[in-house]
Formats: sequence, C-alpha cells, structure tokens
Amino acid sequence: MILNESLRLYPPIVATIRRAKSDVELGGYKIPCGTELLIPIIAVHHDQAIWGNDVNEFNPDRFANGVPRAAKHPLGMILNESLRLYPPIVATIRRAKSDVELGGYKIPCGTELLIPIIAVHHDQAIWGNDVNEFNPDRFANGVPRAAKHPVGFIPFGLGARTCIGQNLAILQAKLTLAIMIQRFTFNLAPTYQHAPTVLMLLYPQHGAPITFRKLNSCEDR
Repeated sequence: MILNESLRLYPPIVATIRRAKSDVELGGYKIPCGTELLIPIIAVHHDQAIWGNDVNEFNPDRFANGVPRAAKHPLGMILNESLRLYPPIVATIRRAKSDVELGGYKIPCGTELLIPIIAVHHDQAIWGNDVNEFNPDRFANGVPRAAKHPVGFIPFGLGARTCIGQNLAILQAKLTLAIMIQRFTFNLAPTYQHAPTVLMLLYPQHGAPITFRKLNSCEDR
C-alpha cells in the first residue's frame, strides 16, 4: 500500500504515448485511426475527480481494497456494482476458531457459519431503498463508504481468507472491457432473458447472447 501510494504521487514515468488502432470515441471526442495520444500519467494520478479531495495527500489506505479499486474510475464503479448485484459466489462458509458473540448470539468454537453474500449485497438496510437498482454511483466515494456498513461489499470474501485472485480478476475484467469498447459496440440480443440462477456459481440460466458490431479500423479503410 505504501509503495503503491508512493508510485501514485511520484510515478517514474510521467507520460506515455499510444496510437489509436481504430476510430474511437473517448470522453466525447472522436479519435481517428492512427492518432497518437499522449497519456499524462502524473496528471491522472493527481486528478481529484478520480482520487478524491485528498488527492495530494500521502494516504496508503486508499489501496486497502487492492489496486483496481483504489481509484474512483467509472469502469471500476460499474464493475463493483455488477459484482454487488450478481456476485459469482453467492455464499461462503466459515468455522469459528473460538467461542465468540456475534450480533447478540453466542457462537461456540467449531460452529460453521454460512455467510450469504448475495443476501448481504441485496440487504435494503445496508444499501438503501434502491438496493435492487443498478447504480454505480453508490461507489463514487470508494468501496468502504458505498454501503451503510463498511464490509457490506464482499464479492471476494473478507479478511485473511479474501480471494487471492481478486486483483487479477478485476484487472482482467477492466482490460477485457477496455479492449472490447475500443473495437466494438455491443447490445443485448433480442432473445436475451434475464434469469440469473445458481449452480455452484451464479450464472445466466439462458446464457447472455450479445450482438457485436465492429468499429471502423485502419484495416477497414
């Protein structure tokens, strides 16, 4: 966390250049194929809209939930809200290592507890009246403050048993979406039926048919 925050404030490479491989719209601007774009890394790392009001402060805790969820980027907010509504793992089991009191109940050592992740993610008392709505803006102030409880968001578990692959999973999802958005427009097919179901993991019962349309590329010209 300390190293990541140091690299955020003082990145060794302050900028980089990338060439658009296809016609693409970025931030409301149309970028023609072949255009070279300067990516100001240090400016992104000090953007208050992305990092919050304490952008210029040294605060390693902003990386407490991993690198992919440290910044307030819209893509991260969209992924988090998707994982809240449809967590791949709907529940997990933990065994009490000692006698403990939890919510007023005495839990004997060795008791196995079922943690219903999907129920926690859909609890109106934790997430508010819009709990069943897709609202990425609820993560605008970061994961810990998205819900009324600081650990109300647990798609990858929590604590020492947190999924070791969570950062890689989020990073892969972001990269995949970024690549798709650069090359295609896509919509749900007319045959799509919204029917999430559980068979070990949460998945769409009738699949998720999507219609892709390729964007104009250099090769298409």
